[in-house]
Amino acid sequence: MDIAYSKIDTITNLSKGQTAYKLSTGDIIAVSVHPGRDAAPDMFSVRARAVAIHADGTPVLDHTGKPISAEIHQSCPKTALVEGKADHKTMAQAAIEQVITGGDGIAAEIAAARAYQDVTGDVL
Repeated sequence: MDIAYSKIDTITNLSKGQTAYKLSTGDIIAVSVHPGRDAAPDMFSVRARAVAIHADGTPVLDHTGKPISAEIHQSCPKTALVEGKADHKTMAQAAIEQVITGGDGIAAEIAAARAYQDVTGDVL
């Protein structure tokens, strides 16, 4: 996907650890990065979670009433960290990039929700 994004500081009521971004589509999202879950013992894993939000920080809901969100896991062998072939900041940034622009990322989830809205006439 060809989606650009930039960090914004105008959303004041984000949850701890969330950062707001504005997408080139005009949508606003909140992104957080956490330790990964269910990684193999020899792997280092991080997960990024993105939620579509309104300008007041409240989540945008889909047609089922659930927040529009996406979550991506990135992992690498722990030995790559020891050997300097990977680092936690690079891993986190890669997860953020994927959760925003990846095929299963938040931009795709928002587009799918809008397509459903067009079909049904529901309002997001």
